[in-house]
Amino acid sequence: MRLTIRSLAWAVSSLLCAYQFESVAGISSDESQKIISNDNKIPGNSPVAYCISPENSILTIKSVILTPSTPIPGQKLKIEATGDLSEDIIDGASVKVQAKVGYITLLTLTLDLCNEITKIGESCPLKKGTHNITREVDIPQYIPAGSYKVSADVESVDHTQITCLEATIRF
Repeated sequence: MRLTIRSLAWAVSSLLCAYQFESVAGISSDESQKIISNDNKIPGNSPVAYCISPENSILTIKSVILTPSTPIPGQKLKIEATGDLSEDIIDGASVKVQAKVGYITLLTLTLDLCNEITKIGESCPLKKGTHNITREVDIPQYIPAGSYKVSADVESVDHTQITCLEATIRF
């Protein structure tokens, strides 16, 4: 069960941290998927939203597109994301990922951003400007039914907010 929860959190984080800002993420425009905040929703067909207004963040995500729009257990999920960095991201940046069901925390991880982005063919320093990524993740075959709240808080080495993302995913 722990391995399945960890696999789910990783798959979701790949989505949230779709820009690897690989952390955890959202899933669809389907009615069964709940968007946490309409005011801070990221354009596209996923329920990924900013935790807080992105106006002071280094990363502004322009869109997140999922194919299929609703993830299917046991199948691949394609994530396409576009975002703009207002400054370079250097080694030492981190991603704190948390997955919860209700008030129960299933997983809390702190990941090295520069290590994680190598999984999508990027490396640090990430240069200022527009970045486009495409990534496929495997959705675990067995996912316990429930409503999972996932968040990814990404900070630079000097603790400046790169982005903060969240999503609620129902299986």
